[in-house]
Amino acid sequence: MDMDKSLLIKSVLWDYDIAPMEIERLIKGEVDHVYHYTLESFMHKMIENLPWYTIISIIPPAKMVELLTETFVDSIRQPSLRNQYKYVRNKLYGIVFFTNESITVI
Repeated sequence: MDMDKSLLIKSVLWDYDIAPMEIERLIKGEVDHVYHYTLESFMHKMIENLPWYTIISIIPPAKMVELLTETFVDSIRQPSLRNQYKYVRNKLYGIVFFTNESITVI
């Protein structure tokens, strides 16, 4: 993990002593949770604290497609952010092609 990504993760988790490498394992799907964080709850925390372009430097686009389900987007607390991520979800789903082996984002 590069230093910038590590610092970004630490900035989101400023209130917990969680190693960025543990969050990286969560993002990669190697673990289901790190302390009380699931990938979805970590994503909620990022949405509330970071701009979109910063988030996509932490979470790969293919993982974003998996995360930004309609249920997840509807669970975002702030109405303005919820609306923004509905737009993002629609755009992501509009430019993603699924194959049996992979997800390709153009």
